[in-house]
Amino acid sequence: MLYRRLIPKIVVESFASKDSKGFRSILTRSYSPYRVVGDPLSQIKIQQSNLVDEIMLVNRVRSEFDLNFCNLVLQACEFLNSPLLVGGAITRTLHADMIFDAGADKIVIGQNRGDRKLLENIATKYGVQSLTISVDYTDKDLESGFEDFFRRELSLGYLNLAGELCLNNISKDGRGEGPDLTLVDIFRSETNVPIVVGCGISTVNQIAQCFEIGCDAVTLSTFLSQTDQSIKQLRSHLSLLGVHIRTKN
Repeated sequence: MLYRRLIPKIVVESFASKDSKGFRSILTRSYSPYRVVGDPLSQIKIQQSNLVDEIMLVNRVRSEFDLNFCNLVLQACEFLNSPLLVGGAITRTLHADMIFDAGADKIVIGQNRGDRKLLENIATKYGVQSLTISVDYTDKDLESGFEDFFRRELSLGYLNLAGELCLNNISKDGRGEGPDLTLVDIFRSETNVPIVVGCGISTVNQIAQCFEIGCDAVTLSTFLSQTDQSIKQLRSHLSLLGVHIRTKN
């Protein structure tokens, strides 16, 4: 039996005040912050209590690697039993080293997925299974056609270096209108690595639809924050629909 994965995604940004300096969890729309939702460590502990198979922690700032973010990863890993996937402006092998040294199990590269040397260095040092490639795009990127978009992505040369692919339509992020599944079959035709879909999910049926067309996992952020459903409850609902979710229970 093939088990699918539900991956809570926690997006953070740094903030400073007179009393403290650290990170706070946020919800995004089209990758722009629109609501603060609390303390990331508290959220990670809640997800850990649900025995999730994996947690994704992403620093929203994409322009410059934040050394303080490594401290947050370290704090999270002190009590985590679930694997932690971490992303956020990783532009050098040294950045990846620091994230892995802090305890991360996998890293995600998005904006720099065309940097083949970076990907090769990480894959050689930590193994292909440790590298998730995030394909972040917008509706505008698809205006010339899905096949044309895929050919541009194929030319970047990352498919044989990815442990898994995460497809994210930024235009749908945080809007609850349903995920974009148009590229799943196209990417699936060229690779056997797991495919993860995120952005736009707002119902259990939409999650089930992702799995029905061949996705291996979905990431959930706004959905978990704006509903009363936990990962445990989602597993139960999806099981009734015939979808079996991997669990540590």
